[in-house]
Amino acid sequence: MRVTRCARTLCLWLTLATVSATADPKPLTVTYVGNTGYLIQCGGHKIAIDALLGGERSEYYDMPSDSVVALMTAARPPFDGLDVIAVTHWHQDHFSAGIVAEYLKGNSGCRLLCPQQVADRLSALDGYDGIRRQVRVIDIPVDSVTEVELDGVMAKVLSSKHGSYYETDSAGNTADRHRNVRHLEFLFTVGGRSLLHVGDAELQDRDQFMPLGLGKDSIDIAFIQRWGCKEMPSFGEKLIRERVRPKRIYFTHMAPKELAFLTQHADCPSYRYVTIPTRSLQTWIVP
Repeated sequence: MRVTRCARTLCLWLTLATVSATADPKPLTVTYVGNTGYLIQCGGHKIAIDALLGGERSEYYDMPSDSVVALMTAARPPFDGLDVIAVTHWHQDHFSAGIVAEYLKGNSGCRLLCPQQVADRLSALDGYDGIRRQVRVIDIPVDSVTEVELDGVMAKVLSSKHGSYYETDSAGNTADRHRNVRHLEFLFTVGGRSLLHVGDAELQDRDQFMPLGLGKDSIDIAFIQRWGCKEMPSFGEKLIRERVRPKRIYFTHMAPKELAFLTQHADCPSYRYVTIPTRSLQTWIVP
């Protein structure tokens, strides 16, 4: 009986030690690519969120240069060894079908998480059959969540509405240009760290992050569309700080025309614990 109890005690201690070791947060490496695109490396895994894109640069979108795109397609550092590519939606300032397809063709161990509209654009390219098995389409109703596990990378994926953009036609009718866009938000857990990327979701509902289980405990990083420097915090800022509770915020949608203002006002109270990227491939280590 004593031997059995000792054995059970030993097993319990080993189990607790294993859980404790697994729960120890690993250092994070965060790399800004362009617009809303970031690379995250942690615990031997590497994730790209909205980070494989390219195209004409403008004052509204901070798109990667041709030299950075060449690194993507050749899978050279920092784009080497991606485990997961996550795409929030199909818009060209978040995703390039040709670049993603080229990467998947040369890296059979990489997996893509995306809405159906992204997969549709990939399927129109030659050679799609060769990468089809690497594509994981998330097709769930708006405001619902699914959980995905990919070789040690855990993700909660929320289907949400894209931010509205209203246009008026010649007849005077107003419609939301983005009403039919399928849009995803990602909450990744990797290496004991938690990371939220909201893509182009509007920050307007106090309960919008409840399906992801956010609000009770803080998370490590939130990638959020930039907000302005105001004397009083905006609703969006309060929502993120109070209902998501990230330890650190990284701004997205870094319009070149606004970069000078943002960097000059980096000490604004609204930018407390906010990282403002200033150039492509800028990298930070989060201990």
